Amino acid sequence: MIRKMLMIAAAIAVPLAATAAVTVGTATVAGATTLPITCKLGSGVVTFGSAGLTQNGTLTTATTGAQTVSATSLNCGSNGTGTGKTFNITSANTACAGANNPTSSCTGPTGYLVGYALSYATTATVLWQEIPTLKFKINGVTYKDKATSSAAIEPGGTCGLSGSGFSVKGHLTAPAVYNNAPTKLSMCLDADTGTGTSGSFITDISSEIAGTAPTMVIDSATLDSTLSKLKIT
Repeated sequence: MIRKMLMIAAAIAVPLAATAAVTVGTATVAGATTLPITCKLGSGVVTFGSAGLTQNGTLTTATTGAQTVSATSLNCGSNGTGTGKTFNITSANTACAGANNPTSSCTGPTGYLVGYALSYATTATVLWQEIPTLKFKINGVTYKDKATSSAAIEPGGTCGLSGSGFSVKGHLTAPAVYNNAPTKLSMCLDADTGTGTSGSFITDISSEIAGTAPTMVIDSATLDSTLSKLKIT
């Protein structure tokens, strides 16, 4: 599975104890928009820290690393359009267990690996714990969303035959009229950039995980603006 940001990473999601607000349309409508609501996410970019994503990870003394999700646009059809704020997703780095364990970047039993591709790709099921609160606005009404689960989106799923990403499910806690309404955020990572990359995130992260791209560095990936969506039902 592709981690965060596969972050990845959406522009209305937020890291650990923080929230990012999204405003859709104008604040002239008094009252919540009728459900269901579907918004497409666009123009977002996930940046995988200063070290990028690599096959063996980069040795560091830091216990955590962060990915940055840039502001994204929202297209909610008749419910309006909007933008989301830039935010960071912080996650635990992989601990070295000894020399060359788990990769050749480890020189001994101390230190951590940041940007380790295999670790990045296997944590989708705990992603929701890092984004417990999502906050956005539609027509001036504030919606608060409590995340309760997350999962990988593999090729052939919501992100298409050659796409991958992650989904986060939850339920609204505000406005009160829609308390407990189900929500689903789907983020699909598309083109990537970086040293030795092909332009396809799924192709390149797969090569790193398979151990066939020792010199590749994935610096960033864009969100697929057609397939990445927020749904409130």
